[in-house]
Amino acid sequence: ASLTDDVALGEVYQVSEGQDVVINGNGNTLSSTTGNRVINVDTADNSSVTVNGLTIDAADKERAISVYGSDSVELNVNDSDITAKMYAVNIASNAPDAEVNVENSTVTGWCAIQTWSNSSVINVNNSTLIGNNVYSGTSNSFATIVVNTTGTNSTLTFKNTRIEAN
Repeated sequence: ASLTDDVALGEVYQVSEGQDVVINGNGNTLSSTTGNRVINVDTADNSSVTVNGLTIDAADKERAISVYGSDSVELNVNDSDITAKMYAVNIASNAPDAEVNVENSTVTGWCAIQTWSNSSVINVNNSTLIGNNVYSGTSNSFATIVVNTTGTNSTLTFKNTRIEAN
């Protein structure tokens, strides 16, 4: 898909099994008026999502892009700006072998990138990851980048990347 204007989806964009999705944003914004995320990769083994030149505005949503129940998913974020209230990029524990590649982008949320997934590969290059600490009390024990207890055997690589915790 190639956006020629900002798009506010009436529902969460659902990626299906084996689907290869490419969204060329051309500097436009993608958001959703319903649900708690903008893009959902759920029960979608061997799928890929690539966003180029796109702003994903999920500032009022729990997640911008979520991967659940899906083996071997590849997520590519290029020249884009992703913002969520909570988790900008979320890889769940039942999504083994997920690969996330972020290039020349800004990813912002309570947690910019988190994984629960075994054997995740996360590569971030020439980008900015921002964690905004908006909660008080014990729920505040989160970070800009999180590898949860089930994220074993994961590899994270950061090159020329700024990591902020606000």
